[in-house]
Amino acid sequence: MYAAAITPALAEEGPGGNWYMTLADVTLGYFLLNEDSSAVVNMMDDEDTKGTWACSENTVTITIDGQDLNFTYDGASLSTEEFPIALTREEGKLSFAQLDSLYGRRGNSPAGRHDRT
Repeated sequence: MYAAAITPALAEEGPGGNWYMTLADVTLGYFLLNEDSSAVVNMMDDEDTKGTWACSENTVTITIDGQDLNFTYDGASLSTEEFPIALTREEGKLSFAQLDSLYGRRGNSPAGRHDRT
């Protein structure tokens, strides 16, 4: 999959594949790093954004619309100072769309609950 000569510091599996930003079992977004160096990013179930990715040593760089985002790859996660949550291989139990359908983007309370005034 990934040549050892190109990525000597990376685990055998390498950084390619699906990465998820998950908080409290909700998937807030995902990054798909394809073998052909293309990338697909989706945050908060908006439209997919396409870009590219590359790795050098333990740094994974994802480029979207000419902007680079550098992640540190430790074999189990991708982390960056830009996001407070590291990306992992584990998807949440709910997608953001499912959460949104329960509460709505306007912060509506779930059925049967009322805000205090």
